[in-house]
Amino acid sequence: MGLKEPNAFGLFDMLGNVEEWVQDWYAEGYYLKREAKDPKGPETGRLKVSRGGSTYSSPYVARASSRSKAEPGQAWPHRGFRLVKEL
Repeated sequence: MGLKEPNAFGLFDMLGNVEEWVQDWYAEGYYLKREAKDPKGPETGRLKVSRGGSTYSSPYVARASSRSKAEPGQAWPHRGFRLVKEL
């Protein structure tokens, strides 16, 4: 498990390492039109979502609700992913 206490969402060590690729496709304004709790994103798209911030980010971006976009396969040293094991 994490080195610190979990945040309000029950997640450990989420911020400050790398931006994290997530499963969602990106669509501008999608969150304004869909469910308020845990929206999954559109079924398809051209861009993927990454969340959080990295060591290169400003404090405003280094938060779990921060959301950016990029083409799948676009590699950056400050973007990665997290493997999750369901308990």
